[in-house]
Amino acid sequence: IALNAWQDTPLYNDKERAALALCEKLTLSQNIDDDFYLVLAELFDQPSLVTLTVAINAINSWNRMVKMFKPTVEFNER
Repeated sequence: IALNAWQDTPLYNDKERAALALCEKLTLSQNIDDDFYLVLAELFDQPSLVTLTVAINAINSWNRMVKMFKPTVEFNER
């Protein structure tokens, strides 16, 4: 909900905002500076930060595959 306006809405807590900021930075290939990393380290333990980073990179990879190959998607409605 309101994901495209995450920076402007009060719906997300600090941990969610940090995760979304990390997602934007990694997606746009921006630098993760030491200050931002320290914020992340305060909010996430090391295994969680690794999991979050891998998930962001996996989703970015899938999105790039879709852009390249434009697969058709079939939905099975039950």
